[in-house]
Amino acid sequence: MATYQVRFFKTLLSSDGHPFCCLQDVLEIRNADTPDSAVAQAEQEYERLHNVSQWNRWADIIEVSEVTCRRATRRRAAARMAAARAA
Repeated sequence: MATYQVRFFKTLLSSDGHPFCCLQDVLEIRNADTPDSAVAQAEQEYERLHNVSQWNRWADIIEVSEVTCRRATRRRAAARMAAARAA
């Protein structure tokens, strides 16, 4: 079993009409058998955390990667969460 980081993005249009991807959330899924199972768990967790019935209304791109160095990932995730709270 592995740990995966699942990132949710929403494609938006800039003021000049060009599309760009905006990060919506990053979830760490522990003890997943495969990347696909990590994504399925993350989709459910996203819906629960954001109190939405369908995650794909708020994000349209998912990226998944296996976490190999958990200590650094936790620090980055904690820094992102602190920055999001401050905003």
